[in-house]
Amino acid sequence: MVTIAEQIKAKLARKELDVESDEVKEIQAVMFNLGISGASYFSSTVSKDVAGKSFHKQLSSEISEFLNTVLDKFGGVLGLVDLYCMYNRARGTDMISPEDLLIAVNQLD
Repeated sequence: MVTIAEQIKAKLARKELDVESDEVKEIQAVMFNLGISGASYFSSTVSKDVAGKSFHKQLSSEISEFLNTVLDKFGGVLGLVDLYCMYNRARGTDMISPEDLLIAVNQLD
């Protein structure tokens, strides 16, 4: 699946596939649900080591960006537990704690 996701990502980058087509959107949704979201949805750059004291502020911005990509699929409402699971799945091995999520969410504009 990861190989297929990488091939699709490469084709999208070369503009061999229409990113707005229903088929591509469905493939991206399936990849996201399988935890292979880095193919087109999300790429985390925030870490405690790099961000230091501004970690929660940067995490808040990243969560906001992440919500913009997924919130419509859930009718505009997403519980914190669901957000926590989906966001950590999208981050891969660089997961955040529930406490970090709560602090970051409280800083959302």
